[in-house]
Amino acid sequence: MCHRGTAGVILLLLGAGIIAISLAGSSLVKGLLKKQLRYSPGTVLYSSWEKPAVRQFNIYVMNVTNAEDVLLGAKPVLAEIGPYMYDEHKSNADIQFTDGKKRMYFQQTTWYIFNAKETAKLNGGNHVDPDLEHLVVPNVLFHGIMAMCGNKESPLAAVCKFLEYGAFVEFDVKPFQVLSANQLIFGHTTNFSTFMSELSQGLVPANFALLTNNTCDGETGYKTGLTNRSATGEYVMWQNATALDIWGSDYANEIRGTSGTIFLPYLDEGNVSVVTAFVDSLFRSFNLHFTGNVDVRGITARRYILPPSEMANSTENPEQAIWYSFGPSGLLNLSSAEGGSPLFMSKPHFLDGEQGLKDNVSIIPTNATPGHFHETTLDVEPVTGVTVAALKALQTNLYIQPYNGTLAEKLNMQHIRHTYFPVFWVQEEQTITPDAAKQFRMSIILPYRILTSPYMYIAVAFGGILIFTSAYLMISYYRRSRRCQHWQLVPVISED
Repeated sequence: MCHRGTAGVILLLLGAGIIAISLAGSSLVKGLLKKQLRYSPGTVLYSSWEKPAVRQFNIYVMNVTNAEDVLLGAKPVLAEIGPYMYDEHKSNADIQFTDGKKRMYFQQTTWYIFNAKETAKLNGGNHVDPDLEHLVVPNVLFHGIMAMCGNKESPLAAVCKFLEYGAFVEFDVKPFQVLSANQLIFGHTTNFSTFMSELSQGLVPANFALLTNNTCDGETGYKTGLTNRSATGEYVMWQNATALDIWGSDYANEIRGTSGTIFLPYLDEGNVSVVTAFVDSLFRSFNLHFTGNVDVRGITARRYILPPSEMANSTENPEQAIWYSFGPSGLLNLSSAEGGSPLFMSKPHFLDGEQGLKDNVSIIPTNATPGHFHETTLDVEPVTGVTVAALKALQTNLYIQPYNGTLAEKLNMQHIRHTYFPVFWVQEEQTITPDAAKQFRMSIILPYRILTSPYMYIAVAFGGILIFTSAYLMISYYRRSRRCQHWQLVPVISED
């Protein structure tokens, strides 16, 4: 009988131990994730942010093969040239923590270095030099000024009348120009741009560029996630501003979401179908939608894409009106963010855009890039909410239209088509390295999966069975021992 009591105690301790280890292990791993996935010196997230990995930045330029015919009303025929591959570097400095370390502010500098070796690989082994290859491209400064002069509320309205009297002709400014890829992308100075900068008192930059190199645009701030893990990485400031002053409503001007490097944890548990990221190059926040799971170097990730609804016009999606999306679907209107210059962003080759956009130009594509790289995607590891692979693909387009008047006649601009003219597109890509992926799987994903797997629930259930069994044995032992005591207390009746 004593054996049953001893066995009951042993089973009780064993069952309780199994349950305690199972529950404590899961809590321990979640606690570790919560501690490491916040912006605080010494954490994994902070270390990877403090010294960002180099990103691959590919640029494709559209070379106009029939510029003279375009001026006469022909469809533009564009030969896609590239890619020119650059290493995109970022550095973070002047880091300060405020509000009890709940917020972090810093200055970020971005610069690009041409990678000749990788560019050659991407171009079939052919040597490519972005300074030596000369391309025919739209004169973005010219068309921007022409568009702004047609707007009476433009800051350039005061100088436009002067331009009509021959500044374009005097400086021999043409609707199309010959530039190297680097001149087009990262800027160049001409006599005309210097003149316009002085005339407009700096409204028009002397070094006109579509992308700026080696620049720091002001202070940026994130929530660190110290007290609220779900808010980790959310913007509190961007380029010295807590909100924008570009769009048509307070909501549109909000800087919502993260930079796209981290999101909510445990995305699988809540089946989170939408994540929000602020895209600085587009001056607004976007909702990216879940499309399915993908494998990234052995890590199961949830893929989120920029859906067509976020690129729709206000007729198709009335919510887009606050971002001035009044043109064809598939375009993002950046003219209000670019001082009135008629620049529009899209996915490369007008992916998800209206058919008319594609029909109005003829693009001869390079063979260097598969079509699926025209999409913008984020692959997010669901337990941590960390982005393990990202691909951003965006095309810059210039709206070109015919003009009337003496100046238009001199420049032969009366017959040109109304065209959203592709100028260039960029593909920004980063994927977790093989070594980092291995470490990530072994130190974070594997322990979490083990401690939250069905086997752990089975262990808890088994522990419960052991406790129940121990209770049965101990109760049985107690009852039997009580009977033994009763039998020993009953007096023996003598026959005498």
